[in-house]
Formats: sequence, structure tokens, C-alpha cells
Amino acid sequence: MNGNEILSGGTGMGGVVVLGANWQSVVELFRHCKNVNEKLVIQTAVSVRAISGNVLLIEHDSQNHLYVYKHAYPPGWCSVLAGIYRGIFASHVYEGWKRTGNGKCILCFVQPHPYWESVVKKLSPHHIIYYCVDDYREMRPDRKDKIEQYERKIVDVSSLVICTSKYMTDNFKERFNKSGEKIVHIPNGTYSEYIVPKVLKKPETLPSD
Repeated sequence: MNGNEILSGGTGMGGVVVLGANWQSVVELFRHCKNVNEKLVIQTAVSVRAISGNVLLIEHDSQNHLYVYKHAYPPGWCSVLAGIYRGIFASHVYEGWKRTGNGKCILCFVQPHPYWESVVKKLSPHHIIYYCVDDYREMRPDRKDKIEQYERKIVDVSSLVICTSKYMTDNFKERFNKSGEKIVHIPNGTYSEYIVPKVLKKPETLPSD
């Protein structure tokens, strides 16, 4: 089964939920997925004012059936307060999904953190796609062993594993060699406005004093 079949549920009547999509490149990647009826993209933010959790619709692209919601929670919501807020987060995602209409729900992971498990249970996805956008072991070296264990669990249950970097693609295939066939490399795109049309001149060396 290829990526398009997974996203469409094999019927052209699928839906996709993308978690933690705080990068515009992630939004754009899923915006243009074909054969998907509804696409719910979740971004997360931290705010001291969002004690009970705030959910805001920041984009509705009707042409591409895309909804982008921003979820704001207080500091520590995904760590020391995870016991409280992971359930609230899961409920908010589930309510957002119900508002998009119907279709088979596919959950796309973006970050390997334990609190996503409650969302998986809430949505009961037909497929799981693990979308790895970074090497989280470098971000939290103190939790390296735990992150590797959690990534192994995610890779085992995922139908497809997408890595945005060649480094993580090779790393995953080495660490999870039995799952190598479902690990693919899809680099992040960029906007044409960000591309420099010609080679820049090297600046002059600054004075030593």
C-alpha cells in the first residue's frame, strides 16, 4: 500500500489529522494531498492565558478541504501537566475532526511525545503515519533512551514513516531494519521567494579591532 492509498483509506474517501504541524512546510505538504476528503491540521502554542485551553480556527481552505486550528495551552501542558491536558487536547482534536465532516480518520504523527497516545485512542485511526521532522534526541539528550523506545513503538505500529531529512531516513532504516520498506524520505519544500536568484558575494572581513 502506497502513501496515497493510506491517506485515502484505499477508497478515495479518507481523511487525515496532522498533529503538531507548527511548520508551514508541513501544512503545504498535506494541503496538496489528493484523494483526501478532509484534512485537519493542528498547531500548538503555549500561553499563560490559556488555562482551560484555547482553540482557534486560523485557516479554512475549502478548495483543498483543509482546516488549520491553533491550540493554546498553559506552560507545561505537555510535560508536568500532561496528566491533565493530554485528555483535554485529545478531546479538542476529536471535536475539531467531527466538525470537518465524515470519512475514515488517519492520524499523522509529527512529534514523538507520549501525550499523543491519548489522541490515537480518541480518534481510533485506520492508519498511523509517523512524520519525523527532526532528531528529537538532540533536542532532549537527557531523554534520548526514552525517545528511542517511543520511536520504535511508533514505527512498529505505523503504516508509513516519512522523514524530512536524509540523515533521519538512514538512521531509522539502520535502527529499524525490519521496517525499512515503509520508511521514506520526503524533504521539506520551500517558497520561490526564499530562493536567492544569484550567488551572493562574500562580505569583506571585519577589522580585528
